[in-house]
Amino acid sequence: MMRVDLPQFPCRLLLFLLVVITSCVRPKIHRTLLLQSQECLARESVLQKEMADRKSEANNMIGTIGQLNQTIGKMDVEISDLRARIVTLSTNANQTSTTLMEEKQQLQRSLAEKTNTLQQTIAELNRLRDLIQQRGSILQNHFIELNKRLQSQTELRVLLQNDHIILALPDQQLFDPSGVTVSPKGRSLLTLIGKYLSEQPALSAEITAYTDNQIPKSLKKGTDTWEWSLQRAISVTRILATDLGVNANQLIPVGKGEFFPVAINETPEGRMLNRRTEIIIRPELKDIR
Repeated sequence: MMRVDLPQFPCRLLLFLLVVITSCVRPKIHRTLLLQSQECLARESVLQKEMADRKSEANNMIGTIGQLNQTIGKMDVEISDLRARIVTLSTNANQTSTTLMEEKQQLQRSLAEKTNTLQQTIAELNRLRDLIQQRGSILQNHFIELNKRLQSQTELRVLLQNDHIILALPDQQLFDPSGVTVSPKGRSLLTLIGKYLSEQPALSAEITAYTDNQIPKSLKKGTDTWEWSLQRAISVTRILATDLGVNANQLIPVGKGEFFPVAINETPEGRMLNRRTEIIIRPELKDIR
């Protein structure tokens, strides 16, 4: 499944809209909404930095592997040339034995140094390959275990991506008709996920909520789809952290509103597809270095 990250400006725009829209409501409600928006902005910044670090690290690793392969090729050529020169010098009767011996020894020392450098380069290349394989293995193990734990939830999809796992939650099961409150069936589903996350403190989970373009009547007037999606994400996050014992530091609620549709919003079927919630699970890098 292709993901498109929300730009930074929506949370700031949300903060601005919340300040303007809620200027006429009670101060306590205003402060609550403002704090939720600030939490969203702070957590989104942390997520974007983590994603940038992961992408930068992957790009650096690929570049390093390419450079190491080029270095190995060059060294192989240099070593072949040195060996050829040693043979030539050894059979050249026009040079004195002393000169031959000194140059031969010098070439042998150079050969030994380059051979040692080549061995170190190969070892570093193997280390990087092992690291990539280890990361993939850890992600694969989580993917297999999550499929086992969640196999009874036939409407839930578990998807394995390059560096993360996506749990695509069935929206009609997760939320009640209001589109904001988690239903009893949704709580049962979150209980299975929360148990796994609480057992795996090295995993981070981004709870990303999307909506269609029609605000539910149950929400207050002036609510936009960013706020609606964020309320959905926070509802799921709060149950995982407060009711199911998942460490709050593992959880990042994200609201992306109506702006990443997977279907048209002109039909009920399309709007139902666009109302979706995903839990994106990633292992911490420090645990696989």
